[in-house]
Amino acid sequence: MRSISRRKSSTLVGLIAALTFSACTVEAGDEAAHAIAAKFAADAALSEEPPADEPAAAPAAPPILIVNSPDARAQAEKEKAAAAEEERRREAERRIAEERTRKQAARAAAEKAEAERLARAQREAEEAEMLARARAEAEARKLAEQKAAEERRRAELAAKEEARKAEERRIAEERKRAEAARLAAERAEAERRLKAQREAEEAEMLARARAEAEERRIEEERRLRELAQAKAEAERRQAAEKAREEQARLAEEERQRQAAEARRLAEISAREQERKAAEAHKIDEENQRRADQERLEAIEAKHLSELAEQEIVRTSRSTRAAEFWRRFEEEERMKVLEAERRAAEAQRQAAQRAAEARRAAALHQLEEEGRRRAEQARAIAELSAAAEARKASPASSTVAPHPVRPARESWADEHEKPYVRPYALGRSHAEDRIETRSPGITRVTVLLVMEPGRRGIRRFNKTADPILCVGAGCYISNGAGAPSQVMRRAKAFGPVVAIGLRAGKCSRSLTCVFRSVDLERPRSEVQPIDLRILRHDRRKPSIVMADPTCRTDGKRLTCSRTVVADDYRMWIVPESVAERAGAVALESAVLNGLRGDGNVARAGSG
Repeated sequence: MRSISRRKSSTLVGLIAALTFSACTVEAGDEAAHAIAAKFAADAALSEEPPADEPAAAPAAPPILIVNSPDARAQAEKEKAAAAEEERRREAERRIAEERTRKQAARAAAEKAEAERLARAQREAEEAEMLARARAEAEARKLAEQKAAEERRRAELAAKEEARKAEERRIAEERKRAEAARLAAERAEAERRLKAQREAEEAEMLARARAEAEERRIEEERRLRELAQAKAEAERRQAAEKAREEQARLAEEERQRQAAEARRLAEISAREQERKAAEAHKIDEENQRRADQERLEAIEAKHLSELAEQEIVRTSRSTRAAEFWRRFEEEERMKVLEAERRAAEAQRQAAQRAAEARRAAALHQLEEEGRRRAEQARAIAELSAAAEARKASPASSTVAPHPVRPARESWADEHEKPYVRPYALGRSHAEDRIETRSPGITRVTVLLVMEPGRRGIRRFNKTADPILCVGAGCYISNGAGAPSQVMRRAKAFGPVVAIGLRAGKCSRSLTCVFRSVDLERPRSEVQPIDLRILRHDRRKPSIVMADPTCRTDGKRLTCSRTVVADDYRMWIVPESVAERAGAVALESAVLNGLRGDGNVARAGSG
């Protein structure tokens, strides 16, 4: 009986709890409902267990059921009522579960709608902010560009005005000097009339200089061998040689003076034309500035009206703005890809041109080498004939004959040849030492990186026209794949180079590669020069030698001993290493600024 009453009480408590839970609102939460249901289920389970203080019935003795007794009927009715209560409780739990599911679905739908509304509002706010920021940035960029352009125009006008005044002062001074030099102008006119004959005269003078240089080398060898026996004869020949050199020097000075006078008059005329052109250009620039100002004002008015229209159609414009930026990014990406393709194509074409230039230079130098060998054999034959004639004459019967051995070429002969055959064409390192008659490497490639000048036009035009001078000659680059052109200093600084040829392949560049530079000695002085029209920028000379630490793997060149001055850096690469590295590696080294690890040799005079 006690068990039945406990089951009944637990059933009633569970029904009350279920009815109470069905009356709860959505704000009570599913977690509290689950907790209450679990608690009642646990209490019901505990109520079904027999109490610990009652003794358990003996399993072998079944309960005695009295049929049709009042207690049996009451027990049956109670059990039927309990079953009905259980069925109602289960129905109430099912309705509660369905209600909870419906509320959860409604809450999820409401949350999803709210999230979509917030995301849509956030996207609209971000698009509006992006458009406003883009407009503000465009305005700021346009104003900054206009301000920078105006400042540049003002600076250019001020600089041009100052240059014009200085040019007028200089032209006035030049006119005064020109008035005092009419006779020199007449001589310059005569020089111009004889210009057609100058080439033949220079060729004849070069041949005479070569012959004289050959005689000097032979005389030097005779003087070293027969100093004790023929001192008087050597002194007489030396005096004659000095006289010839003095005559040649005087003739050269006269030609240089006449050429300088002609160049000065030509420069005066050119400066006058430049001044007139500058004045016309100034007027054109002023008209252009006014037109630009009017155009800017019209653009500003149009832009303000466009802003008003954009404010009206803001929603549609946001979509078009996004599409515009997408197309813009796509076009920029295509431009980058096209630029990379063009750069690769240009690099490939440059490599092909460099290879063609190297092949042409190799063929040319082979032809030059054959010609020099033929001339050397002819000169040796003439010297042998002269020696035989001296032996046969009575005046030279007391002079002992001596073998004629090849001597080092003079400066003029050595610098007229365009290129010495590189090691890749069969020339060995030992042959280079024998030819130069000096222990060490003298044929090098010079990689130069210059700082822009700080005077004159270089203050505004941050570039240079570099050439390299060694001894009495100067080198003009023909690129990283061909030997450099060498000429005398007077010719390198003359009007033909300063106005026409300039710095060759290195014109308007702060970097340069000088191939096949002859240092003449293992340690020699080199001087980079920024070529201008009149007053050239001569940098501080440096004593250099071939860098034995230069290495290459065919793609990359490295040197550890960088020559560093205040306004330039150099690598002195042996010609054999430069030939193995190739033109691409040499150009890459100068473009990277000759940045290498290792020792740094400061430029100096000793």
